[in-house]
Amino acid sequence: MYIAAASLSALLALVSLAAGVPKTVLKGDVPAQLQSHMGLSPALVRFIGVAEVAAAGGLVAGLFWRPLGVAAALVSPPP
Repeated sequence: MYIAAASLSALLALVSLAAGVPKTVLKGDVPAQLQSHMGLSPALVRFIGVAEVAAAGGLVAGLFWRPLGVAAALVSPPP
């Protein structure tokens, strides 16, 4: 069961990292659309990206300390 949980945690961390990095550096279509269509400020888009990157780090660290992994899984975006 641990192998399945570790595999899914790693996959979710990769998805969260892939979603968060473009928002953190404000590059690509997604941050531009969030700013133009949703009316979000660049600071808020960057904050969302940082939160997603932190969730990815929490998922990886949660493999070693279980409560952190549970908390990170709760705030990670669904794939």
